[in-house]
Amino acid sequence: MRNRLLPYALLVVVLAAACSESDQGTMTESGYEYVLLHDAPGPTAQPGEYVFVWTNFLVSADSSLFNTRETDPEPAAVPIPETSDGPRSNLTAVQDVLRFASIGDSIRLIFPVDSFDSRPPALQDAQFVWYDMTVVDIKTADAYLDYVQEKQEEQAAASKALQEQATEVAGLLADRYAAYQNGSLEKDIQRTPSGLGYIILEEGTANSKPDQGQQISAHYYGIFASNGEMFDNSFRRGRTFDFNVGEGGVIGGWDEGFALLNKGAEAILFVPPSLGYGDADYGSIPGGSELIFYVQRMQ
Repeated sequence: MRNRLLPYALLVVVLAAACSESDQGTMTESGYEYVLLHDAPGPTAQPGEYVFVWTNFLVSADSSLFNTRETDPEPAAVPIPETSDGPRSNLTAVQDVLRFASIGDSIRLIFPVDSFDSRPPALQDAQFVWYDMTVVDIKTADAYLDYVQEKQEEQAAASKALQEQATEVAGLLADRYAAYQNGSLEKDIQRTPSGLGYIILEEGTANSKPDQGQQISAHYYGIFASNGEMFDNSFRRGRTFDFNVGEGGVIGGWDEGFALLNKGAEAILFVPPSLGYGDADYGSIPGGSELIFYVQRMQ
């Protein structure tokens, strides 16, 4: 990539302490600074094409604020617009750098924090922020449209599958709720000293219970113990609910209940108000509500 870029200025920069003093920042024609971390052979992106990248946003070499490999299901598609031979002020910093990229390239964009309109709390002590981008694919406009259509079809199929699963779960809970109401389910419910009740429907992968603070993903379907009506579920949102176990980010019944579940496990949790939302109203949940959840730990 070095031989493909024809910058009009070169600048040696002093980065944050974690960055090597030998790093050279190269300025694009639009004034954006970058460092080439890895130069892969191959054809470069052309105007009208789409460059697919994973991005790691850092404030130092070992301090990542977020990494799209961990947060996003797919790499981001960056369009490379048509440009004239003049100044490319219409390009974003990412587009300006990626228009010369090839598959396998790794590029670091460098932004002085002082150039931001406001300084976020996470960047109070930072001099620079870095966007480390890895190019994983380049598609023509037609190939990109095919890709978008394929993803839309996949999402539609996944949404349909989730709705079908939600219907099955609703039926399962209706049966168990009726048994809970007439007392015949009590023999199947295990209870913890805190008062949490649970039934393990599927054990999941053996010996894979989460550690304290571990992030997990789950699907859930919640009903009121008072009348069996659904108040919330993740299936209708089309995505899992992610949280760190045992850190108080969810109700106590979940922190305690999910700590009992292996990866892939399915269960029903019977959550008393003391482990739910307490005596005060919480949105559509009246104070003092006992809650019943079907839960499935995905990760």
